[in-house]
Amino acid sequence: MTQYIYNGKEISHTSFISLCMSNGINGGRKMSHYDKLVAMAEEGNQKAIDILNNLEVREVANKPKQEEPSLHSPKNRYHIEVHFNEPLENLGSVVSFGTMNLDGIDNYIRRYWMYQQPEVHIIIRENLKTYPEFDWKVVRDEKLKA
Repeated sequence: MTQYIYNGKEISHTSFISLCMSNGINGGRKMSHYDKLVAMAEEGNQKAIDILNNLEVREVANKPKQEEPSLHSPKNRYHIEVHFNEPLENLGSVVSFGTMNLDGIDNYIRRYWMYQQPEVHIIIRENLKTYPEFDWKVVRDEKLKA
């Protein structure tokens, strides 16, 4: 994987391409944006020289992907129940699933289950021990509005 550091800050590959293109440095099928940047700097293009002087390119090994348990695995740290006021067709009145973290969980629930009902009751339990041991504690029990 290629890592780009421009002016001391890491930027994405897309941001690097945008930086090049906004300065008239366009790669393509035959030459990458980086190769074009180097070629234009060697030709004396001042914009390309300035970018290269402030750019550090590193090749870093891909991190091994941490395997996430499935939504119904007992290995998940959190267990979430979404209770509907009225049963949903082909789904029922309760949906439950697990997750390792709660980042964006409210938006996830709103996006996938609240399109038919303006309010649901959610219960979130956390396993305070490590699988295969369990000590579930309710960490959130409230109504969530769309």
